Amino acid sequence: MMAGSPGKSWRLFESSDVDETREKISRVLQPHRLAPLNRGKHQGSMNYVSLGSIGIGTIRFGEMAIDLDEVEGYHLFIFCLSGKAELNIHRETMDASGTQGVYVAPGTPLRGRFSHDCEQLVLRVDKRALTAANEGNLPHFRTRIDMKAPLSSPWASILNSLIGDDSAIGMVQGDERIARNYERLLLSLLLAGEQDGAPARASIAPAAVRKAEAFMREHFALPITLGDIATAAGVPARTLLDNFRKFRDESPMKALRRYRMDHARMLLETGECSSVTDAALASGVSHLGRFSRDFREQFGRLPSEIQMSDAFACIGDS
Repeated sequence: MMAGSPGKSWRLFESSDVDETREKISRVLQPHRLAPLNRGKHQGSMNYVSLGSIGIGTIRFGEMAIDLDEVEGYHLFIFCLSGKAELNIHRETMDASGTQGVYVAPGTPLRGRFSHDCEQLVLRVDKRALTAANEGNLPHFRTRIDMKAPLSSPWASILNSLIGDDSAIGMVQGDERIARNYERLLLSLLLAGEQDGAPARASIAPAAVRKAEAFMREHFALPITLGDIATAAGVPARTLLDNFRKFRDESPMKALRRYRMDHARMLLETGECSSVTDAALASGVSHLGRFSRDFREQFGRLPSEIQMSDAFACIGDS
């Protein structure tokens, strides 16, 4: 679990203007769009410290929607020290909180909504540096990060101890050698703990798993079966099941259901479907009686509780 709010010794800025907040965050991360979700007084702030190829920042800007065309040249990890966030990546909606983080790969578009009390913790990790630390291989991280998982604990503990200690922040700001030591340690622990298949000590899932995932993302709206997925992956169904359990900790059909639920939520949030039934059918769900149950299991809310946010829907037009 991520620690509470850090001190102000590494405060980058404070602002009561949304445009100024966006501009100053853009200088550290990259250009993006912000849209307030309420008309209250804005108060934004950011802390930031650099550890060579790793940037660590905390951000507050109230109830806000964000739209990012794509993450440019770095790996992005997002957590919440307080409050919560809903992040949309490739039409999949994921929640970030004190115990759940989200990873966004380079080249990936990002949309998100943050609660009024949210304080984000963001890690910006240079793409080339992380590839070099992974012996020249492009790392493949899990999109959802469970901060309670044993393999997440080592790097989370290091990060917590750093951002929660003003003296430690001062040391890394004043001594490049200490900053580099933190950088190397965090890179190593991230690669060991958060890559797909890390419990099996394999950094990249077999091609069959990745082919199956690509097939499901492309055809989730169709009535496909496990046999169809296995055929697309080029392996027997049993082999595919074993590989998914080993490298994804879920079955192919569970992954397919997750893709369908993510798509249905996107349709409801954006208003592309005005009814729950239409969203379910458009997402390939054939058992309408189980749809609400599966949806609530994945998101913690019923599909009827998902409402379109006008501000969020409009940020793509800004």
